[in-house]
Amino acid sequence: MIASQLLSPITPALKPDDTIEVALELLSEYRVRHLPVVQNQTVLLGIVSEEQLLSLSDWDETLEAQYLPPPIKVQETEHAYEVARLMSLHDLTTIPVEDKDGNYAGLVERKQLYDWFCTILNVQADGVVLELEAKESRDFSPARIAYLVEENNGKILSLTTDSPLDWEGRLRVTLKLNTSHASRIRHVLEHHGYQVLADFGEGETDEDLQYRAQAFLRYLEV
Repeated sequence: MIASQLLSPITPALKPDDTIEVALELLSEYRVRHLPVVQNQTVLLGIVSEEQLLSLSDWDETLEAQYLPPPIKVQETEHAYEVARLMSLHDLTTIPVEDKDGNYAGLVERKQLYDWFCTILNVQADGVVLELEAKESRDFSPARIAYLVEENNGKILSLTTDSPLDWEGRLRVTLKLNTSHASRIRHVLEHHGYQVLADFGEGETDEDLQYRAQAFLRYLEV
């Protein structure tokens, strides 16, 4: 997915001769905190923020009378990951997009990126979510995890990784699986050195109950 495929079909840009009041009304109407200022529908002049506009005293002034710093922008061929990175880095709710000729092509809203990420992560699909810990990043093998999951009648719908700052050298892996019961998969992953930190959305099965009962009996024998 690239920026040109994420352009908002409805959210407009502001014009230089729009007043501060008009700009604030549009920000409120489209529920964003940032909008680009575009001249003649093609020339990107800058971005204004709700915070900046609210700090002004004369709402009858036009945008062209305000200081507009060089805008944060992306090219229409940039991948959605780069769009998300810049929006997150600069805390933007919209980001303008330019075409190959440097003309304004439209804007991407944060909500559109959110919806896209939800789609590729299969958020709406039913299934169990497992959070694993790999002791070191070199121990992490997506192919190995996929093999273990599929060998136990499961399928990975999405896989993401992150390294929390307080986990030195360790890697957290989040799996979304296509099953509502993943006890066998969880046990297999743990057997192969992955610590399962948490699981979500899993129902209790007969196998789970049997496993708990056996564990309890082993505890009594100690």
